[in-house]
Amino acid sequence: RCYDDALIPLWDMVNHANGPHINTNTTSWYDNGGIKVWASQLIREGEEVFASYDGCVDCSTTAREWGTLEILRDFGFVEGYPHRYIYE
Repeated sequence: RCYDDALIPLWDMVNHANGPHINTNTTSWYDNGGIKVWASQLIREGEEVFASYDGCVDCSTTAREWGTLEILRDFGFVEGYPHRYIYE
């Protein structure tokens, strides 16, 4: 994630997804009071909590510049389908 200057307990354990699987929203890490995280839809007991590693509020241009290969390079896993490939 883009928070290279902090370890955020529990939030650092959230899994990555894009599209309809994302079930959280956040404020900016740089807002007064720090980051706030909340469910964007009902999360039932036992369900995973997802956020986008490349589409977060503070991730600047990563949503346009990162795809499946960049997620693999920076986080060490291949995201599920659909894959996104960025060509320039």
